[in-house]
Amino acid sequence: MIRVIIVFFVAMFYIATKSDAAPYYVWNDPGGLVIERMIEIKKLQKSKKQVRIMGKCMSACTLYLTLDNICRGPNAKFGFHNARGFNMEKSIKITYIMYKKYPPWVRKWIDSIGGLKMDIREMPPQYFKKYVRKC
Repeated sequence: MIRVIIVFFVAMFYIATKSDAAPYYVWNDPGGLVIERMIEIKKLQKSKKQVRIMGKCMSACTLYLTLDNICRGPNAKFGFHNARGFNMEKSIKITYIMYKKYPPWVRKWIDSIGGLKMDIREMPPQYFKKYVRKC
């Protein structure tokens, strides 16, 4: 009887944590609105879909790096810049919100390049490969 109960709980745990959803692929994403990306990321967190970065991931796309279920393909690239398209005050606030959302290893790299600027700075592959697993 105890064996049946253990098998039942193991099966329930497996069902509860397994994601049957197909992976979410990112090929060449130029970015977009930060708020829209944050909403999308919340949905992906709930769905437990694996996010596969297969090409360029620029600007707001880099917020995918906040996910635990992310992996990189051989052509993955991450490009960062400060928020723009708003007045200076809003741009500073949105840049700060993005910065705080990133995991510590991303913030460390941003700090090492002197912060986010108007021009896109690509994170070196040898750096992000230490933190983002291969798909």
